[in-house]
Amino acid sequence: MKVSKLYIVATLMLSTAVQAQISKEQEQFNQAVNYVNCKYVEYSLQKKCNCETQPEFDLIIKCVTNENVTLELAKEIDSLKSKYDSQTFDATRAIRFLTDSIFNDSKAYPKLYAFAKKRKDNDDFKELKDSIIDTLKKIFAVSNPVGDSSTTSDTAQRLNGDKGKDTIPSSSDGSEGKEIFSFRNFFLPIIISVIFSVILALLMVNLFFVRKNQLNKDDDSGQRSDEDKIQKKLGNLESAIRDWQNSRDDFSRRIGSLENDIKFLKTTIQNKSAPFEYNAPGNEAPVNPLDRQPEAKAEVFYLSTPNADGSFNVSSASPDYKEGASIYRFTKTNDNKATFTIDEREASIRLALQYLESNIERVCEAFNAYNPKARSIYTKTPGKAELIGDKWKVTAKAEITYES
Repeated sequence: MKVSKLYIVATLMLSTAVQAQISKEQEQFNQAVNYVNCKYVEYSLQKKCNCETQPEFDLIIKCVTNENVTLELAKEIDSLKSKYDSQTFDATRAIRFLTDSIFNDSKAYPKLYAFAKKRKDNDDFKELKDSIIDTLKKIFAVSNPVGDSSTTSDTAQRLNGDKGKDTIPSSSDGSEGKEIFSFRNFFLPIIISVIFSVILALLMVNLFFVRKNQLNKDDDSGQRSDEDKIQKKLGNLESAIRDWQNSRDDFSRRIGSLENDIKFLKTTIQNKSAPFEYNAPGNEAPVNPLDRQPEAKAEVFYLSTPNADGSFNVSSASPDYKEGASIYRFTKTNDNKATFTIDEREASIRLALQYLESNIERVCEAFNAYNPKARSIYTKTPGKAELIGDKWKVTAKAEITYES
C-alpha cells in the first residue's frame, strides 16, 4: 500500500512537470504567432500597431480598419496557433515555420503565400523577417548554435525554394538540423532522471522499513504466542479451582440438607411416638380391647399452581396424585396447619419447571441459580402453610435446590 502511494505521488509529480513544460511551450508559441501576425499586419498597412507590446489577436484586428485583405491575412496567421504539437515542438523549427514554411504552401495558406510572393524581391520585407527572427529567438529563449555561420537572411532566401508542409517542419541539412539549446531538450531529461532516482530511493527505503517491521512483528508474534500459552494454562487452572470450589460448596449444601432432614425426621418421630413405660411381667394393667384407638395417619393431599399472593385454594386440593396437574405434596400436622414439598415425581418436576415464577418462586426459596439443564428439584426444608378460610396461606417458603 505504501509503495503504491509513493508511485502515485511520483507519477503526479512527473505529470505536473511535463504538463507545466507543455503549457509553457504552448504559451510561447501563441505569443510568437501574435507577434508575427502584428508585424505582418503592420507591414501590410504601413502603419504602427504597437507590436513591441506583443498584443493579443483582438487588439491586432483593431489596427485593421477597412482593409478586408489584411483582415483575412490576420485571421489566417492566427489560425497557425492550432499547429502546435507538444510531441514534435522545437524552437528552431517553430521559428523557421513562422518565417519561411508558411509562405511556401499556397493551398494551406493562400493569403500568406500571396502576401510573400508579392514582396519576395523587396529588401525591406527581408529585413522585416530578419527582425522577426531575432525577436522570436528571444521569445523562445534560444541562441544561434556554435559554429553556425548562416545568417537570418538565409531564411528569406528560401521563399522561392521547396514548399513546406502544414506542420512545423523538421530540419533537412546538417547545419540547421542541429538542435538549439532549450528547456525541453536539455533540462527535461535531467528532471525526469532525478524524479525516477528519487522514486527508486524512496522504494528502497520503504522496502527496508517494511522488512524491518516484518521482523519486529515476527518477534512480537513469538512473544505473544508464549504469553498466550501461559495465559491459557492460568485460565485452565483458575477454571479447575472454580469447579473444585463449586463442588465443595455443593457438598456442603448437601451435608447441610441431610442434617436438616435428620433433624426433621427426629422431630417427627418424637411427635408421633407415645411415651414408653416399662411394666414388669405380671404388673400389666388389663386392657379393654374396646379402649384401643387406631393410630392416627397423617393426612396427605396434592395441589397445583399457587395463587399470585402465594396461597393455595382449598377447593383445588386432591387426596390423590394427578399426573400433569399435581405439583405440591401437602402433609397435615394438625387440623389447620401443614407442611409442603415439591413432589419428586418426574411429571411434577417437569410441570413446575415450565413456569418458574408462577409455579415455584411464589412459595419456594432456591439455594442456587436456576440451571436450564436441571432435571430434578430437591426440597431441603419443607415449607409451612396455615389454613385460613378457604385458602392455605404459606407462612414459610420451602427451601429447594436445582439439580441436573
